[in-house]
Amino acid sequence: REGGALRATLTSVAPHVEEVAEADLTEALAALDWAAGDLDPALPPRIAYAGARHLVLAAATRERLAELDYDFARLEALMRRLDLTTLQLVWREGPEVFHVRDSFPVGGVVEDSATGAAAAAFGAYARELGLVP
Repeated sequence: REGGALRATLTSVAPHVEEVAEADLTEALAALDWAAGDLDPALPPRIAYAGARHLVLAAATRERLAELDYDFARLEALMRRLDLTTLQLVWREGPEVFHVRDSFPVGGVVEDSATGAAAAAFGAYARELGLVP
């Protein structure tokens, strides 16, 4: 605890964040059966890396995030082509509160619990956007 708040520290390889090609974003949305309007325009799609690559897509609503039902084979093919470990689907509840689901077809399961590399990658994404110090 620090000042009444819970704090955690995670040591990671040097993270980085990169743009997503429009064609790859279009394919990811199609595999998810999401429309472009399902994305939160304040949180742009990016690929975040901290030991593994993760495509970060922010849902505009909690309902969109909750409805995780995607084309497993199609998303897996895209992720293998882009060397992605998970697809991080995010919904921002408030300025410092995010809900994240990690689609993991390359691991043979629909969803994976957050890993250290995924958490660090999302932290890099949030820092890149100026959402955290």
